Amino acid sequence: KLDSDLCSKSPKLITQSEQNVYSNERLIGDMSTYHTLPTLCKTKHQDLASIDAKTLVDLISGKFDDIIGKYLILDARYPYEYNGGHIINAESSYEKEMLVKKLFNEPISCENGKRVVLVFHCEFSIERGPKLMRDIREIDRLINKHCYPNLCYPEIYLLEGGYKSFYENYIQMCEPKSYMPCLLYTS
Repeated sequence: KLDSDLCSKSPKLITQSEQNVYSNERLIGDMSTYHTLPTLCKTKHQDLASIDAKTLVDLISGKFDDIIGKYLILDARYPYEYNGGHIINAESSYEKEMLVKKLFNEPISCENGKRVVLVFHCEFSIERGPKLMRDIREIDRLINKHCYPNLCYPEIYLLEGGYKSFYENYIQMCEPKSYMPCLLYTS
């Protein structure tokens, strides 16, 4: 028997066998509804809604187009890492100030009630990706403090395992089809 505090018992997109891995019971940032994408139950960053590589492939492939109108894949790695290989449709988001201008000068919106989703990652989604995700959420909260809990981007995710894991499992979804590790930590 599954603990209902950990995983959902009846999300539409999640099968019975996946329930110990995925959950849709977490509310999005403005607390208005549940996440669209199935989130992982056990992750390195329990405070962040995390998705796996397969879910990101499903997003890119259009599986959620009936609910999600627009999405941004935000790559927090250094430019040389990004240029050495990145997820298709991903945007280099190494410079936080540039990303803040892009996201908040004219917030992205959708018609027909569809959602806007942001997916953050870095090489392993351990440091840079989660930090950028938290920073963007903090800025969003500050901008919208007068109308709490409203947010410009209530539905944000972290790619568990980062680019390295995605590349190892879905090289065909990367361009160029290569992986440039962060040279900062190599000897």
